Amino acid sequence: MPRLLLSFLGLALLTLGACADRPAIRRDADGRVVLAPSEEPNITRVAEAIMKLVPEGDPAEARRIADAAVRCGAELAEKYQVNMGPAEHNLLVNFGLRPRGLCWQWTWDMAKALEPVKPKTFDFHWGVAFLGKFNEHNSVVVTAKGRPFEEGILLDPWRSSGRITCFRVTKDREYTWIKRDPLEGSARIFTAGR
Repeated sequence: MPRLLLSFLGLALLTLGACADRPAIRRDADGRVVLAPSEEPNITRVAEAIMKLVPEGDPAEARRIADAAVRCGAELAEKYQVNMGPAEHNLLVNFGLRPRGLCWQWTWDMAKALEPVKPKTFDFHWGVAFLGKFNEHNSVVVTAKGRPFEEGILLDPWRSSGRITCFRVTKDREYTWIKRDPLEGSARIFTAGR
């Protein structure tokens, strides 16, 4: 009976779930992720959004953050075996049919990927919406150095199956974001306080 139920659930998910449009990647001879040229506009889009936070900031630094975020989102989509929309993928993770891919896991792994950037003109924060509710959502948020969380932008790979959703936290029509203390053991990129 459980096998029949899981089969039915799998078929329902395949039928009802939107197919994920994952970022295009390949691996080089050393196994490192290489983004397809078609992903270059995503890096530029994210870097430009980051630069709007602090126009006098370092464009090369914004570009490194954007590159790390876009590359990480693409790599995690492959690693997490994402082939459906986020809600459907969450069901697969919760049923043990996928290894990872809940929003907090994307945030955790994105933080590790951003850690080597060590920006001088930007800060990272752990953002959360609907804390403790069934629809809780987590994401990395970037701000200009020393600026409040509410001025930040999301670097959210979960929502678009590995592509970075990137806009101001206050402009999100789906989620109301607040700053969260990072989970114990997460990368040490997150800024304390406001």
